[in-house]
Amino acid sequence: MKAARRVIGLLVLLVGFAFGQITLAQEAVDPAALQEIASAFTNTQAVSSLHIVSQSLTESTGGADGQSLSTQQTQEFDVSKTEAGWNLQGSTTTNTSMPFGAFELTSETVIVDGVTYVRFGELPQGMPLELPTDWVDLEAFAAELGNANGLPAGQGLPFGAATDQLLDTLLLPINTESVTQITALPADQINGQAMRVYQVTLDSAVMLENEAFDFAAFGQVGGFGGGFGGGVPDNFTPPAGAPELPAAGELTLPTPEEIQMTFAVYIGEEDGLVHRVYLVITVAASGDAENPGLGLTLTRVNDYSKFNEIVEISAPISTPE
Repeated sequence: MKAARRVIGLLVLLVGFAFGQITLAQEAVDPAALQEIASAFTNTQAVSSLHIVSQSLTESTGGADGQSLSTQQTQEFDVSKTEAGWNLQGSTTTNTSMPFGAFELTSETVIVDGVTYVRFGELPQGMPLELPTDWVDLEAFAAELGNANGLPAGQGLPFGAATDQLLDTLLLPINTESVTQITALPADQINGQAMRVYQVTLDSAVMLENEAFDFAAFGQVGGFGGGFGGGVPDNFTPPAGAPELPAAGELTLPTPEEIQMTFAVYIGEEDGLVHRVYLVITVAASGDAENPGLGLTLTRVNDYSKFNEIVEISAPISTPE
């Protein structure tokens, strides 16, 4: 409940900013503020290790039946940079609510030298996939599952703990093309450290075209396999009474006019690093009276800490050479 209140409060706060309830907005993008924010993101990307706590709330409404879906996800991971890339270890808890019921799914993930290992906690009743409760090599497991179900490897799997997904918020492009507005907000503190706080509005058209930032994958992190892109596997049979959901490949990216992206960033005054990002993405429902689309709101809070501390991450199982 505490996490839910925090995320919902965040959404209210940022919506308040957008409608001018806090009137510290600048008329144009301040080059000095833009440079400070860009440097903070670059410096944080360059650390050797960090601790990430991510909380997200994804809500989708609309469609032919006017149904609503929501997913609340909490992730906590240690991430360490090596010559082979990023290693990580941690856990994910996902609570999903749909018209035909709700369920919770927990998982642990370890990535070492590009190899991903996963295991799941107690599985929800009626789960359409048999997921491993002991450690497995994800690539091998996904290939086996795909072969058994006639799916591409990994399609429809509820993992969402890949390194690029956990770090994607730090990969938001911060430059003169992508940023349309910067608002200086009141200073704050995180764990006793003084923070400068800015609200940033991004150009949706630029974000959709940016090759370094995978917007389609970003939209799926909240927990819906078909948030913007994935869809539902063709052979998935939903419970009786469930609304019809798009099949894999049927969904397309929304247009820039349908998307709004705003985030607040907390930058440490002493270290110049990103300590927190509050992000809100809204996608307006598209379609017509006969085929109404789904509107979507993703609210995410990422906290970053323990920069450059020594982190030991090892594979939980051995794999054949």
